[in-house]
Amino acid sequence: MWVIVVCITACNARFAKEHTNKAAGYNVVWIMVEFARVWFVFPETKDPLLEEIAVIVDGPQKNLHN
Repeated sequence: MWVIVVCITACNARFAKEHTNKAAGYNVVWIMVEFARVWFVFPETKDPLLEEIAVIVDGPQKNLHN
């Protein structure tokens, strides 16, 4: 929900006719890009066990005993 609020704020600042802080609009967009990157690239590690996380990160063929 807060992502929608941030998008509305960024769009209003970007297309306003008065003097606005352009750097703030750029930073809001950059934060949204970074959030999307973390959301889609980093694996979920909340519920799996440590061994399952090792398989997700290292791959199924990694030998943990050597």
